[in-house]
Parts: sequence; C-alpha cells; structure tokens
Amino acid sequence: MSGHLHHVVGSERSPHHSGPNPTTGGWSPIGAASKGFTALGNSLTRAASQHAVALADPEFDFSDIDAVMTVFPSDLFGDGNAGGTAAADGTVLNTARTNTRLLDEPGELTQWGAIAAHELAHNLGLADLYPYDAELRETPPPVPDHTWISVEWGLMGLEAWFLAADDDARFIPEWRFPSGQRASGEIHAYPEPAEMLAWSRWQLGWLDKSQVRCVNEPDAKVTLASIAQPGDAVAMAAVPLNAREVIVIESRRELGYDGGRDYTAPDGATTTLPNLVTEGVLVYVVDALVASGQRPVLLAGDSGDGRIDDFPVLTRGESVTLRGYTITVTADDGDTHTVSITRSS
Repeated sequence: MSGHLHHVVGSERSPHHSGPNPTTGGWSPIGAASKGFTALGNSLTRAASQHAVALADPEFDFSDIDAVMTVFPSDLFGDGNAGGTAAADGTVLNTARTNTRLLDEPGELTQWGAIAAHELAHNLGLADLYPYDAELRETPPPVPDHTWISVEWGLMGLEAWFLAADDDARFIPEWRFPSGQRASGEIHAYPEPAEMLAWSRWQLGWLDKSQVRCVNEPDAKVTLASIAQPGDAVAMAAVPLNAREVIVIESRRELGYDGGRDYTAPDGATTTLPNLVTEGVLVYVVDALVASGQRPVLLAGDSGDGRIDDFPVLTRGESVTLRGYTITVTADDGDTHTVSITRSS
C-alpha cells in the first residue's frame, strides 16, 4: 500500500501533536462533538471519521494518505468498524474506526492495536471470516469434565470450536509467582493464533508468485515454510476445486503472532497463554463468492457449524481427506513441513 495511515484520536484528553509529517501522523482532539456521530446500535460511524479529518485538515497534509483510522478512548468505547470515505487535500481517504461502541460504564484503558489492524484490513479488501449470525457461534453444554475451546485464526477471525478435557495440558498455562513458586492454572479456552492466513496474504499481494504452489496434478509433494517467516520459500499450497473454491494448505509455527501471549496478573504472577498449542499444517477451504460474515473460509473438518474434532493442525504422519483430496504431513524438520497431496481415484 502506498502512502500512510493517519490517526485521529477522539478524546479531549489526548495530546495534540500537529505537524505536516505524514510518516508519523498526528493526534487531534474531537471532544464532545463525537456524541453526535452514532449509529449502528450506538456505534461511532463514518461521520465521526469525516469530522476528524476536517479537524485535522488545516494542520495536516492528507495528499499522500490512503486511509484514516479514527481512534476513540478504549475506556469509554469498544469494538470497531470500517467503511466510508472522507475527502481532504484533493484526496479521497478510506476510513476506519477503533473503539466505536459506547460502553455501558467507563472501564480501564485497553490495548486496541489488534482491532485497528482488523478494521484497516477491511479497507484493504479483506472479509470477516467469523459468522455474523450469533446462533452459529453458540455451543451446547459441554460433556462432563470437558470445556469448549474457541480458536480464532488470523487477523480476520476464522473461528472454530471443539471440546477438550479439562486436564488437557496443551491448554493449561503455568503460572510463575514472585515468590518463585509455580502452579498450573485453569484451562485457557481462547487460543488466538493471529498470524495472517496465507489466503489473506495472497489476496493482498503479499506473497510472491514463487511463494505459492498451485497444485493441479493428481499427486504432488510440497515443502512449506512457516507462514510467519517464509523468507523466499513456498508459503502456501493451493488446490483449485472449481472456479470459486480452493483448498489452502499452510505451515504454522510458534513464531510472530502465533507465539504465546505473556500476561501479568495484578498480584505479579506471570504466565504465557498458548496461542498455537501445536505446530503443524493448517488446511482450509475458501469459497471466493461467499460474502463477509457468512463464513467464506471453513477449516478442514468443519461441516458448516463451526465445530471440529480437535485443534485443527496436522502433525507429521497425520492426514485429512476433504473434497476428494488427501493431505498428509510426511516430514517436519523444525523449519518446514512437507505435505503430500493426493487426489482420490
């Protein structure tokens, strides 16, 4: 993407750093005017972004800017949305907003970077991969001594659910206390391997042609580098099914945003919450004609209700069969995974 991203903060408490440098952006207070820009269930919308741009325009050159992210205080607002445009300095700017839904009560300031990245990705053309229909995100009561695990892949929220035993060590973090003691915690039911999916990177042109292996032959073997750090190696295998659907295969390692999340409790105890609880190969099917929020991507093993059997990666020796193809992980050297792709006769 050419140009830069300019941040406009909707809070009287925010410092105002003016200046013409579009590389670093600036900060402009919106203040009480923000109360007039709500819609979509009391959420701040594109009118807020347009007002923010108008406030900043006298002191900021938008001519080299592609997108504006309007950021409201996270102790008063949550969530985010994208869409709409604003105009300044002869440029039409795509707009997105972070912290847009008014909270019932003020809370603590929270990290909002992941929300901002998600909303900006919408402006770049990526769809929501999670279902808008709340019923599709409901799960029945778990069987005894088990917990529903909700795993969310990538920046755009590819979700799935599966049952895990309450004593499954993959999901139980170890706590380290200031005294030096260690203890196991409760099951961590919300792993989020957040490295952007290979498919999303391909959509944005962030994978070179040499990094994508398109498989049309009945039998193929592909060696995949980690999607988090592929270098110049092959990072994605794609198996076209028809004019609209494709099987995508990628390697996931505990690198980048797939690594664990360090967390410190109020009492000083620390832990690392697992995201990618098992390194391996992720397989999913994309339907390019399914709309945002309608589940355009389904993990292997997902029949359409979002429920799968287990954490959805294949390790060495494991395989999955879907849509007439069997994908098997034949090798894992610690840096790459090799998979065989065989079409059923």
